[in-house]
Amino acid sequence: GRVRFAVWMSAVALTAAVAATGFDVTVVGLRYIELAVFVLWVADSPGVQFFFGIPGWVIAAVIVGSEVLDMLAARAWALIAVLAVALGVGLVAGRTLGLAEDQRWIPSLAGGGRPSRPSRPSRSKRTRRRADPVVVPGPWVPSADADQVEVDRLLDKISSVGMSGLSADEQRRLREASERLRRRRD
Repeated sequence: GRVRFAVWMSAVALTAAVAATGFDVTVVGLRYIELAVFVLWVADSPGVQFFFGIPGWVIAAVIVGSEVLDMLAARAWALIAVLAVALGVGLVAGRTLGLAEDQRWIPSLAGGGRPSRPSRPSRSKRTRRRADPVVVPGPWVPSADADQVEVDRLLDKISSVGMSGLSADEQRRLREASERLRRRRD
C-alpha cells in the first residue's frame, strides 16, 4: 500500500542520508533509492525474467556490481558503504513490511510483517446480502469461475517463470480449462 511504501522509502532515504553524512560524502540524486527499489522488487519476484529469458537477479547483480566496480575504480569507499547501507536497509525494511517473504536469507525485524487481521471490505448502506445459491447434487463439472481461476493462476505462473516452467499436467489443465471457457463464450 501507499503508506507502507512511503515508510519504506523514508527508511531507505533517511538511512542513506545519515550514512552519507556520517561518511562525509556528497550524494546527489535518487540512484541509491532506485537501486534499492529494483533489488527489493527482484527479491520479491525471484522468478521474473527479462529480455532473452535472463533472470532478474542476474540483471540486479550486474547493475549493482557495475556500480560497485565504478566506485572501486574511483576509490570511493564511503560511497560503497552508503550503497551497502541503502540496499541493506531496503531489503530488511521491505521484508519487515511483508515483501520478499520467500527470501529467508533477508532478516526481518521482530514485530514486522503484514497485519495480523485481514482488512474487511467496506460495504455501503444500500447493499443487501444476497441469498446463497442452491447447490444441486450431481456430477461435478468445473464452473466457469473455477476454470477462470485455474487459467489465471497458470497464466500468472507463465508470466513469472515462462511456459517451460509448467509441468505437463499443468499444460494439459490449462488447455482443457481454456477450451471449456471458449465453448461457454460461444
